[in-house]
Amino acid sequence: MRGRWRRSDVEACFGDTVKTHVTSDGAKLFRVGDDGWLDFLDDHTAYVTLNTKVEPESLHKLVKRGHAPITRIKQIYGALPAARSISVALDGAANDDLAFMSLPRGSDLYGWVRVEQAGVVLDLAADPHNEAAAKAAVARVRPQMDNLFANTNPDAVGKLEVARQNTVVHLRGNMTAFMIGIVTATIPM
Repeated sequence: MRGRWRRSDVEACFGDTVKTHVTSDGAKLFRVGDDGWLDFLDDHTAYVTLNTKVEPESLHKLVKRGHAPITRIKQIYGALPAARSISVALDGAANDDLAFMSLPRGSDLYGWVRVEQAGVVLDLAADPHNEAAAKAAVARVRPQMDNLFANTNPDAVGKLEVARQNTVVHLRGNMTAFMIGIVTATIPM
């Protein structure tokens, strides 16, 4: 997660309400849920894992001195805009199963969502590293977005577009608070 907030803001927000772990080098990690930990890459970037097998000392060593995964995540974050509220990056090298998103193993996922007074602005991207898979993703997602925003006023509800740049598929645009309410009301809980 990266944003204009500072580490001290996050620490103040947590206060004494979450479990902490002080590492051997004096860094403070924060418990996330029952199993996860939050550490800081820098004053504006937090690294969160929900991996139940990671001990806080090991996570801190990875965050501070990690090479392959952390370096790649820093590179992906470096490509994101500076003014954002929430961002995410998933390195495809982890080879996670992304079939639920109709993406092949090894796909990178990254993007940002900025909360504004009128709603949200976003750019979410998936890179399957394969042009055929990218074209297939566009063919699946674009009709859904076109149908969702068909016959609507972009000023009233916003507009999301699906665009492909080589092997990267973007879902980007904006949604007003009104449209967010409609979308969340239709999601089964």
